Amino acid sequence: MNETTDSNTMDFSVKYFFDINNIPLFKDTIHEDQLVWVLLDSLESRLKAFFEKSAVTAEPPAEFDYWRKPTREGGVENVITVRHGWIAQTDIVLPEWELFLGKGVILEPTVIIKTPAYIDRNTEVRQGAYIRGNVVIGADCTVGHNTEVKNSLFMRHTEAGHFAYIGDSLLGSYVNLGAGTKLANLPFRTHEQKKHIIFPELNMDLNNYKIDVKRFKFGAVIGDGSEIGCNSTLAPVTFIGPDSWIYPCIYLKKGFYPHRSIVKNPVIPPVAKKRADIPPA
Repeated sequence: MNETTDSNTMDFSVKYFFDINNIPLFKDTIHEDQLVWVLLDSLESRLKAFFEKSAVTAEPPAEFDYWRKPTREGGVENVITVRHGWIAQTDIVLPEWELFLGKGVILEPTVIIKTPAYIDRNTEVRQGAYIRGNVVIGADCTVGHNTEVKNSLFMRHTEAGHFAYIGDSLLGSYVNLGAGTKLANLPFRTHEQKKHIIFPELNMDLNNYKIDVKRFKFGAVIGDGSEIGCNSTLAPVTFIGPDSWIYPCIYLKKGFYPHRSIVKNPVIPPVAKKRADIPPA
């Protein structure tokens, strides 16, 4: 496993992980030298500012169902369900519902979108996907069947095609998540913490060098061009540099994995011999 534990070689800037020109909705407001988790911290406010200054560009599509869902805290959430397959013929902005859909976006039947959400041009969201709010998805992306995305940012041409969970995470351009990838965003809590709804702040210690992201939930930052193999799970507070490969069925502990890392399963099961008591077919 190629993991860096030397604080002097770690770089947590936006420019280390991402091509800033491919960051949707942010490229005019973010500086490349800022800490990368600033993108997550400002996701909700950036979406709010976008919809506050946007005008309605179309009637709400008739193929969608619209619901103001009551919350436990006494507020409401906007929930949109796609009844029939739908393709955006032009950019659509619905400020009242805090939803942007770029031209060429494909929404398959049964997609659920909890807003605010910004889905850029030519992105495909497949059957059963759940967009859970505070989500920005760049152009030419794929959100697959039974994939859940919450409080996260996809750059350009990012693919999460099958059975993935992406929570409080940043995914670079041309990143691919294999089927069943899980980006965990919350560590174990004690009984008392759950009983009293306590979320400890997340951090990462490497050689006595503390990285404090000052968040209660934090998934992964995956740099441009990286590949995550099928059925891998990434622990909260995981940073993966660009062009890295995480092989299938890996549990990746929290930490900093530099540019072009390769992480393989250290245990390769032996090939069993054929049973002697079974005659050949």
